[in-house]
Amino acid sequence: MKYLQFLAITFMALMMASLTTVAHDEIGGSSGNKSSGGSTPAMAYSIKKTSKMTNGHCAGHAKLALKKNGFGSIRTGNSFAIVGSKNGYKATMICSMSSVQVVAFISGSSFSQARIYAKKLTTTFVNH
Repeated sequence: MKYLQFLAITFMALMMASLTTVAHDEIGGSSGNKSSGGSTPAMAYSIKKTSKMTNGHCAGHAKLALKKNGFGSIRTGNSFAIVGSKNGYKATMICSMSSVQVVAFISGSSFSQARIYAKKLTTTFVNH
């Protein structure tokens, strides 16, 4: 549930950013925490500017980026969200054509590893 809340908040921020131009790439997230009886996964994201493309092309690039970085079980949630998994990490790539950006969200046990995966996914997406 925390992962979905994180996605929703970040997606809303991305939509608000579509009103302005993002002049730089961004990476961030949360290291998670352990509470009584449970744990919150570490979550990281990476945002990169993209060239103008259709949702279909963006979804294709996202699937390819996930595959090239070893993520499997790739599913398309809709025309702008692609989901995959690897070694206990979950990746969701979201295309925002209105702001010409792609966002990679990663959740898993290690924040540092999640950040690495997030950065690799958006870099592979842009360089494809």
